Amino acid sequence: MARRIDTQATNYAAQLTTNQAEPATPSAGFGRLWVDNRTAKIKMSDGTNVILVGEDGTTVVTTELSRSQLDAFGRPIASAPFTVFDSKQVFNEGSAALSLYYDDVEVSGGGTTSVYVPAESTTRLGTTLNTAGRRTRQTYRRFNYQPGKAQQAILTANLSGGVANNDKRLGYFDDNDGVFFELNGSGMSVVIRNSGVDTSIAEAAWTYEGELFSTRGYTMDYTKTQIFLMDFEWLGVGTVRFGFQIDGVVVWAHEEHHANVATTVYMRTPNLPIRYEIENDGTGAAATMDSICSTVISFGGQQVTGQTIGFSRGNSSFTTQTDNDVYPLISFRLRSGWEGTNAIPVSVSISSNTNPNFRWMLLRNPSVAGVDAASWVTTTQSGIEYDISRDNTNKLTGGYQIATGYGTNEAELISSSIVSTLLLGTSVAGTSDEFILAVQNVFGSQAEAYLASVNWQELN
Repeated sequence: MARRIDTQATNYAAQLTTNQAEPATPSAGFGRLWVDNRTAKIKMSDGTNVILVGEDGTTVVTTELSRSQLDAFGRPIASAPFTVFDSKQVFNEGSAALSLYYDDVEVSGGGTTSVYVPAESTTRLGTTLNTAGRRTRQTYRRFNYQPGKAQQAILTANLSGGVANNDKRLGYFDDNDGVFFELNGSGMSVVIRNSGVDTSIAEAAWTYEGELFSTRGYTMDYTKTQIFLMDFEWLGVGTVRFGFQIDGVVVWAHEEHHANVATTVYMRTPNLPIRYEIENDGTGAAATMDSICSTVISFGGQQVTGQTIGFSRGNSSFTTQTDNDVYPLISFRLRSGWEGTNAIPVSVSISSNTNPNFRWMLLRNPSVAGVDAASWVTTTQSGIEYDISRDNTNKLTGGYQIATGYGTNEAELISSSIVSTLLLGTSVAGTSDEFILAVQNVFGSQAEAYLASVNWQELN
């Protein structure tokens, strides 16, 4: 290849005094060659990079990466990107897959379905003939975007083709904001949603680096599985790119620039969930789409820079009944309007002066017995609300146990670090998860009194 580069560049030596634009089409069997600022530029046939050759026609000056090898901020894509989230559906519990991470609901109308297909590691979303209905499968968690880092979402799916009067959507979005692909009977589009208003660009108008996607030789078959990519620089006003992984290569299909173009932010928030969605307007045929696998990646890594905040019972102890049931010491949820907060539990501590032997638990969404006595307290500058008003009639059952441990002896302070990727999230309807620091008397021979605290780190 080096000899071929030298030969082609030497042939251009006579033209080095005349600047040229990059050719629209490759030279036969090689790539695009042109002259710019007395340097021969050679782009490989696969478009992966540009090699710069000096005036002597033989000296390789440097290698200039193409934009397909750069993140949304124009930096080289790291070989080890930072994974913010990933999900694959290899296992399931009953008829639902990844139910800890995804809310899967019929949002409106009727006749929609969601079925886990074990042999295909897939969840199949569907609509019914001539029945209006919308089905949404969405992560509870919204993924924190760190300014200055490019965020990328990759989703795999088989959209099973476009169907008239059915919309199939997948991407990084909710009802108000985001970026996503949308397929219907009229074809495929990419969409940027800002405060509930959609800007939709049809496939025929997709353009990347000034070149129409339709002229680049790719024929997309949306009845087959596809790897969909979206990446963006936010800072409120950056670039958004949409593309596919084809034959092992990232192919960017369309980009939208906003800096120096728009007069305001292109979407209100970059902290958004992964979502798959299918909707029949009531006049369409039955339709399906397969949700397979997804990940959210931050290029350039992420540093946990959010503030820490602590919540405690103060000097108000919680007294159990004389049993070994499970009791709520402190409860937590996301504050309304702060759904994009990533609240990371850091540590818990429990103390008692009644000489108990006990087990502590950090539970996600347990059932609360009796008349719920919760009185939620909002803290300024925090996305977390907490409660210490639940009493010993509000016993807990069920829920997912995130962490647990044992303590014993009078006045002993039990402190433990928490490491969990399962964070507070919200349902499609906007209802927050609850995390509850709970306690259980091991022997239950007497009522016991406890104090407790939980420290968090928040990313907003």
